[in-house]
Amino acid sequence: MKKVLLILLFPLNGLFAQQNSIDSLKQVLSDPLTDSLKIKTFLDIADLYKNDLPDSALKYAEKSLALAKRTKDPLNLFDSKKVIGYIHFNRSNYAKALEYYIGALHLADSLKLETRIFTGYNNVGTVYDEQGNYDKALEYYLKAMELSKKANDSLGHTIALMNVGWIYDNQNKETEALEYYHRSLELSKLIEDHEGVAFTSLNMGLINLEKSEYQLAIKMFERCIAVCREQDNYNYLVVDALNPLAMTYFKKNQFQKSIKKAREALTLASEIDYKKGMSKASGILSRNYEKLRYFEKSLFYFRMEKAYNDSIFNLEKTKAMSNMQANYELEKKQMQIESLNKDQLLKDEVISYHAMQRNALITGFAFLLIIAFILIKSNNQKQSINKLLNEKNLEIQNKNDELAALNEEIIQQNESIVQQRNRLEDLNNIKDNLFSIVSHDFRGPLRSLKGMLNLWLMGDLTQEETNLLAKELDEKVELTSNFLEDLLSWAKSQMQNMDPKPKAFYLKRIIEENIRLQQPLADKKSINVNSLISEDIRAHADLEMIKLVVRNLLSNAIKFSSEKDVINLTAYKGDGYVTISIQDTGVGISKEDQAKLFELETYSTIGTANEKGTGLGLLLCKDFVEKNGGKIWVESKQGSGSTFKFTVPLYFEESESTSFSA
Repeated sequence: MKKVLLILLFPLNGLFAQQNSIDSLKQVLSDPLTDSLKIKTFLDIADLYKNDLPDSALKYAEKSLALAKRTKDPLNLFDSKKVIGYIHFNRSNYAKALEYYIGALHLADSLKLETRIFTGYNNVGTVYDEQGNYDKALEYYLKAMELSKKANDSLGHTIALMNVGWIYDNQNKETEALEYYHRSLELSKLIEDHEGVAFTSLNMGLINLEKSEYQLAIKMFERCIAVCREQDNYNYLVVDALNPLAMTYFKKNQFQKSIKKAREALTLASEIDYKKGMSKASGILSRNYEKLRYFEKSLFYFRMEKAYNDSIFNLEKTKAMSNMQANYELEKKQMQIESLNKDQLLKDEVISYHAMQRNALITGFAFLLIIAFILIKSNNQKQSINKLLNEKNLEIQNKNDELAALNEEIIQQNESIVQQRNRLEDLNNIKDNLFSIVSHDFRGPLRSLKGMLNLWLMGDLTQEETNLLAKELDEKVELTSNFLEDLLSWAKSQMQNMDPKPKAFYLKRIIEENIRLQQPLADKKSINVNSLISEDIRAHADLEMIKLVVRNLLSNAIKFSSEKDVINLTAYKGDGYVTISIQDTGVGISKEDQAKLFELETYSTIGTANEKGTGLGLLLCKDFVEKNGGKIWVESKQGSGSTFKFTVPLYFEESESTSFSA
């Protein structure tokens, strides 16, 4: 698969290098030149040497780098590092290539040179790409893409898009690869970048071929070939497009078309001596003739493919051996030079060492005399100073201890003040709530009582009306008394911060006790109240608080149940808690009213037999349940009854020695 690795690796005076031979460039170096022109000439020579004589290329590039460092020319320093990086890259020395590419990138970044930063990102990404580290390559290609977009560099952006697509292609992320290739292709068309159109079309066609999208693949390969032929250039790219085009026709069983395209590829590859192209074309022809059962021709092209592959292998092996030999000779010479330098340095160091030894002895003796004099003179002063310092330190330590104790006392006082202030604020809020509840919920009943008494005192009532009035007065007094009892219990809990006194008790006993107390009310409506609680369930909570909770919830269940309804009381053990459930088949509660049940503002409704409530019972239940470490909630649907549930801690015999109650 084809790919654009880099673009404009040498954005220097390339035209000058192309128009002049290496000899003429070397001749230029013998003339008086400015440092800048000499650097560029070194780089031009390195450019011409880079593929065939990489050692020579490296020598001239390093000369360029040394001169750029000496003249402190940042632009030429960048270009020199970049060229050296490319030479190492071309020799597959990726560690050295990265070292110089990243050095060039940091230099460009410090100078804010966007074009060179883009080139740096692209070069570093290419090294990681060749190493198969696609994640790191993608990181740098994406940076190049963002930078080129920000700088409105359309050509650079097409290249970056193509390289990102290539990485996704290698990661087998075909959808993402096609997306970036497509974006690169559209931008290349817009800016008339013919090379970009050709390369991108080829890459997209190869993906289409892999996905068996043969018509799309044919379209892309033919576009690549057409663009290259219009420009009368890129013959290598034409061969690389003709071969997969021939393979596409082969996959479609269109063997004659496949043979035609493979022959075109073989002819053109032979003209430009492109052995890899000749090898692929021969292989495709061999497979076609095998399908057509022309076995002699198939064997002929198979042998041709093998011969080209052997030739390619031998060339690569010869090139590798030449590079190894050149590296060996270079390293051998460098070692000889280093050995000679070391011998000379060793002689110089011996002479220098003797001189230094003599001077050091003289200087050391004099220095020791001076030190001895100073030590003797200052010893007495140090003793007196140390004594004074110790006294001052002791005094400071005592002061620090006093300040620390005082600071601790202040902190404790502040904490106490904050606690008292918070408690006062809580009590003030409770006071306000009490006044609000009393003014709201006592005013109505008292006015009703006053009105009834006035009617009775006026004597305008018959005996029957008097009896009805007395009955209603009794209900009003009972309701107001219950309300006052709940209110005082809640206020006591809040204001005195009443702590629960937990003890172990059998849950079934207090449930049945409350059922007996509430049975007369249930009998009036013929309501069946059932205790379905196991004998062995024991809770650990404040007994009186839980009794009040059960009494209130059972009373409410009876209040809002109709005649012959059923109320079931159940309990089951959980993770350290027991859940008590009081379920009725009464009128149920709407979602809107459920939200008001446990709020401080009193909320009360009329029962099925016109019973009235205080509105504080559920608030008190919530407070007492939570004080015992539990929680309370309701599950209800209007018209289908309600289930009130609350939890209390489960009693564990090994953790409590209290005797059982109730």
